[in-house]
Amino acid sequence: MQDVPILDWCRHYLGEVATRQLVDAYGETHRHYHTWSHIESMWKHLGVIPEYAEHTDAIRLAVLFHDVVYSTQPQTYGLNEVRSAQTLRDAVRASSKFALEEVELAAAIIEATKTHRLDKQWDGQSHAAIQAAHWVLDADMAVLAASDDELEKYDTDIAREWGYSESNGEHALLFAKGRIQALLGMMMQWPVFHSNEFSHLEKPAVRNMERLVLKWKQAQTALEHRSLCEKP
Repeated sequence: MQDVPILDWCRHYLGEVATRQLVDAYGETHRHYHTWSHIESMWKHLGVIPEYAEHTDAIRLAVLFHDVVYSTQPQTYGLNEVRSAQTLRDAVRASSKFALEEVELAAAIIEATKTHRLDKQWDGQSHAAIQAAHWVLDADMAVLAASDDELEKYDTDIAREWGYSESNGEHALLFAKGRIQALLGMMMQWPVFHSNEFSHLEKPAVRNMERLVLKWKQAQTALEHRSLCEKP
């Protein structure tokens, strides 16, 4: 895909006001990983997508809006993707620059980021639409193949978003167990990457996830030990 500066594209296709609202949403104070920097990183990954790719508007819109709504509250966390998809629809409703097909495909891709798998509703979609979805899902997962420093920052930022603190033993233990489950779940969804353009990231991503699982298992053990020692 053509390398286009992200803010230039947003201002041209979404308008100044919608662009500002989009960037502001990613600047919410509770975010540490799911920020505008994450969107910029994914945007750069789009450079590996072939020039002949179809549904480029849907791809770009899905990247821009896929985390626009992000809550870690138990009551609303499961609705993040549906609400992000609806925010996309609302943001482009008045625009004449996008075909409805592209907007709805982008919304479907956003909802697919909940599991990073395409469910049965995708069975009737064209090969080009499925390929578009896979590129977005792969770009979203690319951080798992990052360098040691970047991986540690990613993992730390996720923990901060969930309020992880070793001083809060009970909450910290719940987070450690949940983080292990999430990482193991991603590892079980083999392959992690669906497209040829991102397949080279498979081995380093799996290796990094194994490291993170070990890290959080060690944290879990330490927290459980401390909890036992603190009991009267």
